[in-house]
Amino acid sequence: MALFKEVIILTSFLTSFVNALALSLPYWTKDESDRYVGLWHTCIDDICSPVAEASEIKTTVSKIFLCFAQFTLFSTFLTSLLIPLKGTSEIFNKICLSVLFIFSGSFALISWALYAKYFMDIPISSVKLHASFALAVLSTAFSYVGVMVVFLNKPQKISSQEEIAM
Repeated sequence: MALFKEVIILTSFLTSFVNALALSLPYWTKDESDRYVGLWHTCIDDICSPVAEASEIKTTVSKIFLCFAQFTLFSTFLTSLLIPLKGTSEIFNKICLSVLFIFSGSFALISWALYAKYFMDIPISSVKLHASFALAVLSTAFSYVGVMVVFLNKPQKISSQEEIAM
C-alpha cells in the first residue's frame, strides 16, 4: 500500500508538472511584428501599457491567476513529497496533506473556469485547448485520488516478534 501511495503522489506531481508546461506552451501567439510572444511577456505588456481597457485587465488578471494556480498545484505536490513531517502525529499529517490536495485541486478548477470565461477570444487551436484542459482535470483528479489514498493508507503495526528481530 505504501508503494501505491508513493506512485499516486509521484504521478500527481508529474501530471501537474506537465500541466504547468502545457499552460505556457500552447499560448504562444504572433504579434503585429510577427514575433512570438509568450504568456508572461503578454501579461507584462498588458500591465505596463498606459491605457488598458477593462477587458484587457480582466484577461491579464486571469492569466496571472492561472499561472499562479498552476505554480500552486506544482508546489503542492512537491510539498506532499515531504510529508509526513517528523515529530508530528499521523492525523496532523493527513489533515495537512488533505488541505494541500483539496486547495490545489479547487484552485486549478477555479483558474480553468476563469480561462473558459476570459480566454476564448485568444486564437489557439481547439486541440491545444482541450489537451490543456484535460491535463488540468487529470491533475485535479489525481489530487483527490491522492486524498483518498492517504486516508485509506493505515500504518502497519509492528508485532513484538518483529521488534525483537530488529
